[in-house]
Amino acid sequence: MATITAVLWTYQVNPDGTSSIRIRVAEGGETSYRSTGLRVKKSEWNSNKAEVRRSHPNAAILNASVSKLISEAEGIALELQTKEGLFEAKDITERLVRGKRTSSDDIFKLADSRIAEFHSTDSPHPARRYRSVFNKLREYHGASDLPLTRITPAFLRAYEGFLYQHCKNSQSTVASDMKAIRAIVKRAVRNNEIKPEDDAFLWYSIREPRSTSERLSMEEISRIEQLQLEKGSRVWHAKNCFLFSFYTAGMRFTDLCKLTWTCERGDHVVYTMQKSGRRKQIRLVPQAKEILRHYRPEHPDPARRVFPLIADELDEGKSNLMRPISSQNAMVNRNLKKIARLAGIDIRLTFHTARHSFADYMRRSNSSLYDISKAMGHSDLKITERYLASFDESGLDKEMDRIFG
Repeated sequence: MATITAVLWTYQVNPDGTSSIRIRVAEGGETSYRSTGLRVKKSEWNSNKAEVRRSHPNAAILNASVSKLISEAEGIALELQTKEGLFEAKDITERLVRGKRTSSDDIFKLADSRIAEFHSTDSPHPARRYRSVFNKLREYHGASDLPLTRITPAFLRAYEGFLYQHCKNSQSTVASDMKAIRAIVKRAVRNNEIKPEDDAFLWYSIREPRSTSERLSMEEISRIEQLQLEKGSRVWHAKNCFLFSFYTAGMRFTDLCKLTWTCERGDHVVYTMQKSGRRKQIRLVPQAKEILRHYRPEHPDPARRVFPLIADELDEGKSNLMRPISSQNAMVNRNLKKIARLAGIDIRLTFHTARHSFADYMRRSNSSLYDISKAMGHSDLKITERYLASFDESGLDKEMDRIFG
């Protein structure tokens, strides 16, 4: 009988330090492997028990997914032995892949697999978002499975109506849900699980909401800087965090929360963006240095966080940090509302406004698209183009005045 176990494929390590969990099939002196699509770090894998260590926040989910695949492989091995007698290890892994393809035309199974992958890389936010998206799709469909070939342009248009009328979703939420469904369908096409011509999104376009990104002028930024607030108060910290983000090219709130003194390298701040996992280096302009001066102790501990937002001892795992960071983000945004009133700013001021404001300021300063993209930490110029699209109306007004004025 074939020996089937789970192993961590440490021969190949991803940039985030994780390796693939694979199903190992040994039969008749030959060995064959099949990837599970799940990844963990070497320190998170118990090689003796061939399972994810319990210390991993999603150990139960990952181990259940691996156990299910092992059970499927054992079932295939038993069937081959009963019907054919002689077989090779690769016969099991190939049947396991083919079996996956014939059964995984069900979008719900594909979505569940993707959610498990998010958990394996400690990405709770997209996992939670996908679960919400496909729970609504399950409610609409009313059946336990939904073949990808049943998802047609007509199906998507009808489902869109369900989201608007029954779920009372906004256009941005509907667009976000449809993008998640499209991502699963496109993935199935890439994996040859459906034919390209069966992709309903070739004939169905997602309606994007018109972006209304709020941003501040430099005059409004100056009004915030000039506010005299009680040092050490929550509103004072909120002001400093907002301005530091603006003066460091729109640093995201999560990255600002995680920032430690080891990130300060002379005239630069160097950190890894949590959203993309990419390293970013930004020059510290005088305004940013002045903000840091308020927080720098006489002998900074490199491991201590710069801003008093989340505890220093919190583990760096995304799932451990998400709740406290979300709580602090809400508190900072509440204080930014007070700041907006005190500074006479008549927009809904949030922490992310700093990022929009920086991008718009670079655009108005005639910076190139490449420079703006680099400063914002975007991986593609198209992302920057979409980001700046909502800022173009005032520029168009000026151009019309120049031409016809």
